[in-house]
Amino acid sequence: MGPSRRISAHSLGNWPRLSLALACAMMLCAPTPAAFAQESGLRGTVKETGQETTDPLNKKKKKKVTKLEAAQAAAPQPVARYEPADLDPNANPDDPKSDNPDQVSAASNSDASPAKPLAANTSSDPTATDTLTSSANADTPLDPQTTATSVRENEAPAPFSPTPSDGSLERDDFVRAKKDNLKEAPIEGLDKTAETDPYAPPGIAAGAFTLRPTLEQGLRWTNNSDNSATGGKALISETNLKLRAESNWLRHKLNLEATAGFRKSVSGESVSDPSFGIAADLQLDVSTSTQINAKASWDRSRESASAPALVTGTFTRPDLDTLRASIGTSYDPGLFGIAATGQVTRQIYGTANNALGVAVPQDDRNNTFASLTLRGSYDMSPILTPFIEVEAGRRFYDKTLDSYGLARSANRLGARAGLAANYSEKLSGEIAAGWLQENIDDPALSDVSGLDLRGTMNWSPRRGTNLALTLATLVEGSTLATSSGSVLYSTNASLTHALRDNLEANLALGAGWRIYEMGAYQDTIMSGEAGLTWWMNRYVGLNGRVRHEQVLNLDPARAYGATSVYLGVTLRR
Repeated sequence: MGPSRRISAHSLGNWPRLSLALACAMMLCAPTPAAFAQESGLRGTVKETGQETTDPLNKKKKKKVTKLEAAQAAAPQPVARYEPADLDPNANPDDPKSDNPDQVSAASNSDASPAKPLAANTSSDPTATDTLTSSANADTPLDPQTTATSVRENEAPAPFSPTPSDGSLERDDFVRAKKDNLKEAPIEGLDKTAETDPYAPPGIAAGAFTLRPTLEQGLRWTNNSDNSATGGKALISETNLKLRAESNWLRHKLNLEATAGFRKSVSGESVSDPSFGIAADLQLDVSTSTQINAKASWDRSRESASAPALVTGTFTRPDLDTLRASIGTSYDPGLFGIAATGQVTRQIYGTANNALGVAVPQDDRNNTFASLTLRGSYDMSPILTPFIEVEAGRRFYDKTLDSYGLARSANRLGARAGLAANYSEKLSGEIAAGWLQENIDDPALSDVSGLDLRGTMNWSPRRGTNLALTLATLVEGSTLATSSGSVLYSTNASLTHALRDNLEANLALGAGWRIYEMGAYQDTIMSGEAGLTWWMNRYVGLNGRVRHEQVLNLDPARAYGATSVYLGVTLRR
């Protein structure tokens, strides 16, 4: 008993030292805890798939690497995956299947072994199945989505993915699922496109045509009621009606238009000027390279007081009917194009009255003009097309000899060269220059000839701004004893700019030059106009215009100036 007791007492006296040594040995033999793992800014760990966890104190001898193992090591490795630690603080980063403290402790006390690749999570391990089932049956309530995911077999618990991540997962930086209940756009306007002109009239559908009626009513004050050297001040009521019909055909095109106007003085000098007109324009697309165009029109109005060929001694102006018809065809296969156009113009003058009220006939002035124009063009580019034209025609007067015994009929010859442009809505039109001559049958009358300028060009530098330029050359016949006719050159430039969607400003400048073949006098014509149009909606608008026209001539009977101010309302559909 004595010796045993002394040995036991000695053992008890050295117990603290033995306990301290045993604890140090256990700490050195324990595997590296998860606390030494690499941490990111989001309190998570980043580990490479298939990375082995080894005990730094129990290093094994370096094995000899075979060629197969070297090839496998050189193969591309899966992308590193982020595993947040805040979802489960007790989770062992080396064992994604563990989600309870008991398993973590057991793993910490076990011998260190290489970590399995992530693909091992998909193996049919009964331990993993039991763990998932027990987690689903725990007393702590779980999220329905997480529970439904975890009860499925052979699948890792959310949010861990059983496959290496490629960075394309629909999750944010905090591994939260993206929202799938985003607000949808309203049903209204899903297929709606922005209107280029929100104040454009919609028109009236009538079968295969769209009708566009316009009615304008206003008052005009002017200091020259009839634009003549003897005109006086007047307040004039103006009414203008226009009805246009546009076809909706897929292939061909037909436009019909009818206009009517009436000017009547409200106060001041007496004015009564009616006008009427109808026109038709037909385009037939025979093929991709062949086209036929036909036009016809009839206009009736009171002849202008500044016309150069009024019969001497007349007091009132006669009515003038102008009928036009033309037909042409063009063939443009690609590089070179040809076109031919024939036209006929008929002018019929009414009866005028002199100062005593006696009728003065104007039938000496009735005539018909017919011509044929040939054109050849070259497609220099998709935008520019130069061309040349030749024209031949004849002017027939109803009477072979007029009241003075002169033969007024004449032959016309002309040639010109020009350039046509077609750059979508930016630039379109054509301009030509040449020479024109009418040889009168009577040798006592000199021929009428001169430079031939004509064309129309439209330019839109920006949306809502349009500039239109027109050039015209007109041969005016005469039945005066001392004149064989005149040539009128005229040009007009008009600028339209949309200040707002419903406010439009316009500016127009015009110039003209009339040259008489017999006589020392010439007319120089200048005009300018500025106006505003305000559309209250698609159908109603207010418009105002200010205009001035000046004619200069050495003959005081032909020189005049006219200024007018107009304010009116426009109704359209």
